[in-house]
Amino acid sequence: MLNATVINFKKHNLVKQRIWQFIFVAFNTVPLVTCLICTNAFAIHSFDEDYALMEVYKQRLEKANAGNSSAQYNIALMFEHGKGVKKSQTKAFQWYSKAAKQGNDKAAFKIGFSFLHGKGVSKNYTEAIKWLNISAQKGNARAFYTLGYVYEIGKGVEIDLEKSLHWYNKAKADGYSVAEKRIAPITKKLGKESLSTTILKNKRPAHEEKTIAAVPNVSITKISTRSNVTTELLAGGWSRSEKPALILPSRLTQCITYGKNIECTATEINSNIGFANIRYATKSVIHDIEDSGNFVISYRKNILGISITDKKLITSGDTLPIKLGWQDKEHFLTCSLKNNEELNCRQSELRDLTFSRVVQQ
Repeated sequence: MLNATVINFKKHNLVKQRIWQFIFVAFNTVPLVTCLICTNAFAIHSFDEDYALMEVYKQRLEKANAGNSSAQYNIALMFEHGKGVKKSQTKAFQWYSKAAKQGNDKAAFKIGFSFLHGKGVSKNYTEAIKWLNISAQKGNARAFYTLGYVYEIGKGVEIDLEKSLHWYNKAKADGYSVAEKRIAPITKKLGKESLSTTILKNKRPAHEEKTIAAVPNVSITKISTRSNVTTELLAGGWSRSEKPALILPSRLTQCITYGKNIECTATEINSNIGFANIRYATKSVIHDIEDSGNFVISYRKNILGISITDKKLITSGDTLPIKLGWQDKEHFLTCSLKNNEELNCRQSELRDLTFSRVVQQ
């Protein structure tokens, strides 16, 4: 005969009421019977947990509908993670929006993050940056960190390592320790960037300049030695994803040499950057060229025309993240010539680029 004792425990919180069953089975219990009893015990626990969350949802929903921003935020969390309700990123975004419009900084961050990654709403970098800034103004550390990420890799804005470092430092100061991993590499990059800025600003003597004609991206003579990296780079025809490079010798650039450096100016390009169509030219300097094949590319963009395509941005009065003329920010790549047909560059920890060219055998 089965000898079992069942003990019931009830928590004082009526909303999160749970029944925990502990079954103590006598020594001579049949194993199969024991297994079935234990299975039912776990099933009851799982059902009770879901029931408790459903009760939590009902209570929070009443407060949320009454305009309580904390309840609205928590309802959004439940929809985002599918706790007590059917998971829905769209409904989560709707509730985050209600809470954010009432000044909830955590909800404002969630709205910015949703626009940034397309969670429950279409991607919109302009709106993402807007809401991340709103959250940051209220002191949200996650917003600090995400703005650092946005400016580090250029999501809807020009890459700006100084701004990125600023936001990462704010996140770290606020106790968001993840930011520490990004601060050191960006600080190092900014040190190199200061050097490349000096190179761009230095006036080059006329006798050191030598014009190099643009080289078509086809039928390039193969170079048999690695002894002169500059010569290999100037052989031209460099491209990325089958498109001529704008920062290396290619059919879209005109390049000159001065001393040990190479300077290239690209032809005008039309591009869409999400919220606007722009027309721009790019100027680059290839410097710190080593015999090992390592070198650095510094470049800036000259914005020649801007046509805003985002109607909301036109009426919002927000400041554009870009301006006409030469952009203040200089970017750089650390590169390595793998062989005379391929070179690899790194722009950040999150972005590696490969350039190649066609050569005659």
